[in-house]
Amino acid sequence: MLISVKKKFVFIANSKTASTSIENALTKFAEINRNGGAQRKHVKWLKVKREYKFLFNLKKYRPETFFRFGVVREPIEWILSWYNYRRGNKKVQHPLPFNTTFEQFWTKDEWLKNASQKRHFIDNDGVCRFDLIMPQDKIKTMFPIVMKSLDLAQVKLPNSNKSTGKKMKRADLSSEIIAEINAYYQEDFEFWQYWTENAPKVLAKM
Repeated sequence: MLISVKKKFVFIANSKTASTSIENALTKFAEINRNGGAQRKHVKWLKVKREYKFLFNLKKYRPETFFRFGVVREPIEWILSWYNYRRGNKKVQHPLPFNTTFEQFWTKDEWLKNASQKRHFIDNDGVCRFDLIMPQDKIKTMFPIVMKSLDLAQVKLPNSNKSTGKKMKRADLSSEIIAEINAYYQEDFEFWQYWTENAPKVLAKM
């Protein structure tokens, strides 16, 4: 999570959406920076508003005066990224044995099934009032436009935290499990669909 008082932007770091790359690009422009472990880095907007109310309660720095943005990922790709990241990775908080199948990973009752991408960006009433949520697969084309609007056209997006090794892909999943995941994460799927349609419209006005 980053807050730039001078450049007037807030970036909320959703997980597995190239948030590390964006933070690395913008860290030096942010007076408030919560880089580090996952608990600090992937903090939700509601918690940010509470913890930094000393700033946001000032008329000059009300939340709506900032350009607030983030990234959302299509749910299948999001959970596949988590699976590929954790399988056989002993350095993560919740590692998976290398021989864990995706079906075993998905059916297991664990913390990821309580996760939500949309909840990173909503207010107390459940409404997202962010200016822009970029679909993860469109970051490379959308990020430069955002930077230009913030008078940061010189900022380039680095490639950080790139996964290595053999990855499971969508084509490896059955249609049944894809349907089950989309149904389970219906709210996130609709959120991703909304921004896939509307993010280009927002950028066209910038």
